[in-house]
Amino acid sequence: MKPCAYSKTMPIEPRYKKLADIIKPEPKATYGSMTAPAPATRVRRHSRVRIFTMITLAAVLVAGAGYLTIVAELRNEFLSAKKDIAANMREVSVALKSFDMKKANESLAAITRQIDTVKSQAQSVGIFQLFTLGGKLFPVLNAVPGALDDFVAFSGAALGVSEELGALQSGAFQMMFGGRGHELVTRLDALDQKISTMIALANRLQASATTVHVSFPSDYLALMTELYRNQTLLQGVHELLGTATPTHLAILFQNPSEMRPTGGFIGSYAVVTVQDGSVTNIDVRDIYDPDGQLNEAVLPPRPLQAITGRWGARDANWFFDFPTSAAKVISFLEKSKIYSERGTTFAGAVALNVHLIEDMLKVVGPIELAGYQKTITAENFLAAVQTEVESGADKTAGTPKRILSVLTPMLFEKLGSATAEQKRALAQTLGERVKHKDLMAYAADRTLEAYIQNAKLGGELYTPEARSTEDYLAVVDTNIAGGKSDAFMNESVALDSRIDVEGRIINHLTVTRAHTGAGQTEWWYRAPNKNFIQVLTPFESRLTAFSGHDGKIPDAPLVRPSYLRDADVQAIEQSAEWLPEFKAQQYMQFGKTTFAAWMTVSRGEKKTLVADYELARQLILAPDVGYRFVFERQSGTNTRFSYRVEAPPGFIWKENGSTTYTFETDTPESRIVLDLTLEKL
Repeated sequence: MKPCAYSKTMPIEPRYKKLADIIKPEPKATYGSMTAPAPATRVRRHSRVRIFTMITLAAVLVAGAGYLTIVAELRNEFLSAKKDIAANMREVSVALKSFDMKKANESLAAITRQIDTVKSQAQSVGIFQLFTLGGKLFPVLNAVPGALDDFVAFSGAALGVSEELGALQSGAFQMMFGGRGHELVTRLDALDQKISTMIALANRLQASATTVHVSFPSDYLALMTELYRNQTLLQGVHELLGTATPTHLAILFQNPSEMRPTGGFIGSYAVVTVQDGSVTNIDVRDIYDPDGQLNEAVLPPRPLQAITGRWGARDANWFFDFPTSAAKVISFLEKSKIYSERGTTFAGAVALNVHLIEDMLKVVGPIELAGYQKTITAENFLAAVQTEVESGADKTAGTPKRILSVLTPMLFEKLGSATAEQKRALAQTLGERVKHKDLMAYAADRTLEAYIQNAKLGGELYTPEARSTEDYLAVVDTNIAGGKSDAFMNESVALDSRIDVEGRIINHLTVTRAHTGAGQTEWWYRAPNKNFIQVLTPFESRLTAFSGHDGKIPDAPLVRPSYLRDADVQAIEQSAEWLPEFKAQQYMQFGKTTFAAWMTVSRGEKKTLVADYELARQLILAPDVGYRFVFERQSGTNTRFSYRVEAPPGFIWKENGSTTYTFETDTPESRIVLDLTLEKL
């Protein structure tokens, strides 16, 4: 049976009605003599357009999906690179802070490679073209390519600055002492300009980051801080050394065979004159020369009154805080007629001790002193110089320190002509000696002095941070009329601390000193070691036991009304209190409570000072409470150090999971900082 006409339309009608529901026919419109197409024709045309649109959209989506996959992969690579860049930035800032130019260059080169890789990958997939196109609709996108270009330029500029700093680090000494001061000044100027360019790029990067809503990591900010500091240093050095007016620096030679608080008796010093970046003169003198021509009479600190009634530059390094001592030495020098009559002032001071000079000789080799028929080496330097000073022909002639006047310029000349390999060895040696305060510096200019202290060259006393409780210890030896016996003194410092159930910190300190000079033939080494020993502790510590010292009662102070009193010495002595039950003195200095006494050790003997004391502040006992201990070592001493601290009942130290934390070293650095955390059991 044939289907009827009606039955043929049955399958079509529902579909047509459904399509009509989706695409609503527009009302018939007539334009002049033209009539709009019939509805059926319009539907077919719309269908073809819609199908084409859907196919195109599908193609775009497929391509876009692939493109987005590439972008996602690029984003992941960028995020990974961002972590590496941040880590390298952190390393750069640390390296710049410690003047490790090799490490800074390596990290900056790695950053440059990482950024170049990301930029190359972005360009290969047309990201920047997309940003440029999208920038017409979304202006914020226009900033992205420029920001990356600025970052590439910033990284490259940083690498250039670091390399230039490295060149100055290795070559500045030769320029100063080789008559190339003008080159040094020129390079300082150029470097200052390069850092200014970097800072300008950094400001543009900050602006770009604000535009595209990106925040820089703290590592970037740390790097910028170091750049500002380095620029401040360069400008200060330029102002100090690069002027036509002569600048004078005092080089203090400290002899640790006769201990003083900053590292040794200043028997000799040198005045280095710098003009237009070049060293024009080195004048080495006996410290008694300026002291013999002082315009003022100043009463010395009371312990020194046993050997002198008048204070001078030779004993002015009386304070364990090196900036205070250096400023005091400079003050005495400037008051001497040798310098006051010429209007000579000192811009700063550098303290060296025997150990550093010995290390220098190891690197540059021996020095022939034909006039003395001696070859000075690292091994015999101290003994040879000491013999000439104490019993040589120069002493008979009234110029006992002349040998240093001959030796010092020759040593500087050798340093100035050092090979590249020797320069690297010298840089390493200087770094190690700085850690032990065998090299310290001071600048009268406050900005430069702040940089010196930031670079750990200042030798300043530790200042407590704003924390609830922390412990501190420094043991300071001062040889007064004990010959050169400290050359053969071995010292061991041990501190046992206990924190009780109430959070009180109870300390037991032992300081053992052994005189090993019995076998020496020279009297100055065999002399009894007469030591005025000071134990610096936290503010308001309370002494509970003190033994092993001489028990000597202080002599009556000198009464000389016409003499001046030094303000720093007077402030300390006004706080002094005699503790009869312990036969010891107690006073305040630089925010530290100090216990002091005389301790004499004859050759072949060993003695131990014992001190028990409690801290004034108690530790607040709670889980994850931080606790800090700081030990500061005196420059020039042969000291071994050990520390043991017992946690309060119910707690352990998080760092080792034990109730007791211990630390010990045979060669303590100038400052040891131990940050510990209590953990509840």
